[in-house]
Amino acid sequence: MNIDKSFASRQLIIKFLNEIQQELPVNLLQVEGIDIWPIIKVRLFFIASHFMQSDNNRVPNYLQKEQSNSVFSRVVKKAKTAYKYFYLTSFFSNKKTTYLTSGAWNHRVFYNGVWLNRYFVNLNENKIHFEYTATLMNENINLKESTFLAQELYFFYNRYFSKVYLIQLERNKLFKQIIDLFNLKLSHNIDYSAFNKNIMDALTWADFWQKILKRIKPKEVRLLCYYNTEMFGLCIAANKVSIPVIDMQHGGQGILHIAYNGFGVLPEGGYNCIPSHFSVWDSMSKKSLEIAQIVKNENIIQEGNPWIIFNQKNINCNHYKRKNIIVYTLQTTVVIPDFINDVIKESSDKYKWILKTHPRMTDLEIQKIKENFQDLIKESRIEINTESDLFELLIASQVHVSGFSGSIQEAGLLGIPTIINNRIGLETFNSLIVNQPNLYKYAETKEEFLNVLSSFVSQKNNLYNN
Repeated sequence: MNIDKSFASRQLIIKFLNEIQQELPVNLLQVEGIDIWPIIKVRLFFIASHFMQSDNNRVPNYLQKEQSNSVFSRVVKKAKTAYKYFYLTSFFSNKKTTYLTSGAWNHRVFYNGVWLNRYFVNLNENKIHFEYTATLMNENINLKESTFLAQELYFFYNRYFSKVYLIQLERNKLFKQIIDLFNLKLSHNIDYSAFNKNIMDALTWADFWQKILKRIKPKEVRLLCYYNTEMFGLCIAANKVSIPVIDMQHGGQGILHIAYNGFGVLPEGGYNCIPSHFSVWDSMSKKSLEIAQIVKNENIIQEGNPWIIFNQKNINCNHYKRKNIIVYTLQTTVVIPDFINDVIKESSDKYKWILKTHPRMTDLEIQKIKENFQDLIKESRIEINTESDLFELLIASQVHVSGFSGSIQEAGLLGIPTIINNRIGLETFNSLIVNQPNLYKYAETKEEFLNVLSSFVSQKNNLYNN
């Protein structure tokens, strides 16, 4: 799907979903006392967009470990999992845990010899962490003794102790109206039963998390990507036991992000399957969430970007000491536009282009990019960077380029100007483009891009010279 079609498709799906939550009382849709419209809305978006629902936090192929299949290894692993599960749910000695955090491996960066989660790095009080991907990609992690694999523990719980939820949404009149209306608007034929397992899994995860929370008793839960099944479950559990659950901003939000553009009229007390609070980087993100009315305004906390705050005085970028570096943050499934391909190739003698890969990009995606620029890569005029911390690259660059990545905001917070080249980015960051033209501009043609690039480079050179 080309860029214009992708944008139009996303825009249309979101338009229809927002219409549905205006036309129908979606805030009344419940299962087992849980408000499920946010879960259904997110699921509908991904189905309609032909995204793989289970793939939102997939582990890149190049990071996957080969798993041992020997009987002995499986027995040992099961025994260790059982021990960890009973320790956390029955024998954990409360040490006044302040934070329970949860995120995926692709939220980590390599820093001073260890892999750490860049969004929780400033939480200095006692904390316990749950990785919700299937495995740790490296043993050198911070908080190693306090880190647990949520999926590993969940599978053990689900096999031996979970409740059996019989979910039959097709019996719910309001749910059928929602699906019928969505199918009508998009000329789809989505079956009612396609959501039963999704809701059952979220409720089962909630039961699992509730056992953990009741034993650990953290003062706060902080998580990333609340809109996957594991984290919906954690939100439900934390809300049930009245523990604040805070979603940490990890990228761009705005009207084209299905999890951050609102769920219509709030139920009394708010939706109990989503976070009770949201931590955001800047005033634009705060204002965007206030407009979306996902939670009450006072529950949106502007705390800044944790990794930038942590690193701003400490980063060492001696490896990159050239003034003519352009960093392009790539995004998985989003191709480099043809006109920018041309610009990169034609200007590689003038600028050092660093194409920074996304943690979830596949080997195949990266290989295609390498093949496209293979001669220039051999000549060291273009670099495909899979290892460096984005922060380090940004502060060493003159200009940043991206489609609609959250790195656009991160660059702006560091004073690095960004050229946005995707209409999704134009819509998402429009207020920044309008209000801060010295840091954010949009370009959709080669001529526009070159003009903006020249302007930003001159702007940065003037700063260097002064």
